[in-house]
Order: sequence, then structure tokens, then C-alpha cells
Amino acid sequence: MAAMFAEAASTLHGQEPDFKTLAREHTTPGGINELFCTVMGEERVWNAVDNGLERVRQRLLERGKSSG
Repeated sequence: MAAMFAEAASTLHGQEPDFKTLAREHTTPGGINELFCTVMGEERVWNAVDNGLERVRQRLLERGKSSG
């Protein structure tokens, strides 16, 4: 799993991320990564990750405004 995330992250530099496409490009149909992503979706883990990252982004933006 770590290798999947590392490879996916390496393709994001300088781009607006499209995580659905990214996940699709880094999974083999019927493979372990696909199963993992399916379970994560069924358990709504991706929603929690998205919410957490958004809150971090908002905090960073707020700190940037207060220091400038």
C-alpha cells in the first residue's frame, strides 16, 4: 500500500489532483489495490480523509493570512 501511495503522490507535482482518476490509474482490476480502495470507499474512509485534509488546508490558509 505504501508503494501505491508513494507512486500516486509522485505524479501530483504541479497538478490539480483528480483523486478518482489517480486511484483508477494506480490499481489493477481485480488486484489488491483495487480491493483496498473498494473497502476504503465502502467504509467511507475516503470521505474522512478528504474532510481531514480540507481542515488542514483551511488552517494553513488561515495561518498564512495572519502572518502576512
